[in-house]
Amino acid sequence: MQRMIKSIKKKVATSLIVVLAVIGVGASVFAQGVGNNSVFIPALASSVEADQSSTDLAGEAQESEDPYEVRQRQAVDLVAAHDEVARHLASYPGWVGNAWQEGEDSDLWTVNFILYGPGENEEEWLGEGQVNLGTNEILRVFVPRDLTTEEFQRGLQKVEALLERDPEVQAILGDPALWERHTYYNRWEHYWETSYWYGLEGIVARTTINDEGEVYLDSIYDPNAFDAEEQEMLHRNQAIEVAFEANGIDLALDNVDNWRTYVEAHEGSQYTVEFVSEGRTLFSTFVDIETWTVISNQ
Repeated sequence: MQRMIKSIKKKVATSLIVVLAVIGVGASVFAQGVGNNSVFIPALASSVEADQSSTDLAGEAQESEDPYEVRQRQAVDLVAAHDEVARHLASYPGWVGNAWQEGEDSDLWTVNFILYGPGENEEEWLGEGQVNLGTNEILRVFVPRDLTTEEFQRGLQKVEALLERDPEVQAILGDPALWERHTYYNRWEHYWETSYWYGLEGIVARTTINDEGEVYLDSIYDPNAFDAEEQEMLHRNQAIEVAFEANGIDLALDNVDNWRTYVEAHEGSQYTVEFVSEGRTLFSTFVDIETWTVISNQ
């Protein structure tokens, strides 16, 4: 009987020890919280709940993002990373890329780059490109890049050499020594135009230099056949070209972004050209496009 009582006491004591041990563990869990050494179940459960919450939020973000907008960004990023485009866009901080799909379910996307001005409806087109997002292939790019002085001189030599041996041009000129001549490069359309004038007569020879450096005569036309608007646009562009030859223009535009040109016509072939940025005139010059000279800086 005493042995049985001892045995029962022993089992009760053992049970109490186990209960106290469990209570001790529970106390330890609540005491340690989520410290670095928290390896207890409550701490792990909290971590799992946090991870699940993060996963749910990520899933909701992915579901809410428009797949079309994702593709738009991919197209813009791909074209903007092209070497020639990247060099050009570096001069226009704040540029914006727009992209659209060429047909439903098409992998072809066209991208335009725009620089928006401070005023309403003020914007400047910076270039474009087309990509195949199925293959991540850039199909074409175009930026209206100005030529460096060295590039212009190399191109000018090729253009003049071609025109001097072209039979049609030479037949029109008769005696080339009697004609004034000037060649300029159109950075928007990437072609060259050489203007010849003798008194009231004039012709323009348009040429193109391809990627391999070969030069071709595209057309010969009479500038006097232009309508008044086209003629005035040509003269304004020529006035800007002359203005770029003025002394001090490089210094005036150095480290200035987003400048614009304004051209005012005067009597005859004379124009005033102003370079303006944020309402401030950076440089102003008075030019004559017939003699291709800078008369004065104002």
